[in-house]
Amino acid sequence: FAESAPKGSAQIVVGAATVCLPLGELIDLKAEEARLGKEIGKVAGDIEKISKKLANEKFVTNARPEIVEGEREKLAALNETRDKLSLALSQIREAG
Repeated sequence: FAESAPKGSAQIVVGAATVCLPLGELIDLKAEEARLGKEIGKVAGDIEKISKKLANEKFVTNARPEIVEGEREKLAALNETRDKLSLALSQIREAG
């Protein structure tokens, strides 16, 4: 368990964990950068969707409390995933 990923490593975010696979010259850093960028875009879209739902007073008032809490938990998890993906992207950019 390291504080940071090795330079030039592929990184996969799975839930709260980030898995780093040092590949040296075996990976296409530009392709990995594109993959991470695409994943960040997908997560950002999900964050926006849930944020809008939680900003809707009618939803928050009418939905069962456990549903609202579940959406808040999803939002927190997505924000954490986005942050980890952003860090992975910056590290890939530094490696290239």
